[in-house]
Amino acid sequence: LSYAKILKIICHFELGHNDLIESLIRSTRRYLKKKRRLFEIEVAILKTLKKLSLTHKDKHNALFLSLLADFNSIISEKPKEPIHSSLRISAWMKSKIHAKSIISYLLKQ
Repeated sequence: LSYAKILKIICHFELGHNDLIESLIRSTRRYLKKKRRLFEIEVAILKTLKKLSLTHKDKHNALFLSLLADFNSIISEKPKEPIHSSLRISAWMKSKIHAKSIISYLLKQ
């Protein structure tokens, strides 16, 4: 359920429902904190999703690059982070950075 909540936020972001994202992030953060599943990587993802929802599309690429760098450093320090293998967030970020289909990045992993 933890990952489903993050995936729900990503889906709303992709659909352009930016007005919902802030409340979904608050709700998800509270839920993850209560379940003791709010790890460093989830905090970085939620923080960036909030910034993405409030920022013009021109600056999205820089935010995705920053999140990917944070994501990679967290994964290198803690390779067993479950969100990495479960949601394949890095494939989504790379597809957004390079403006390509996510399928090509999913097949590489």
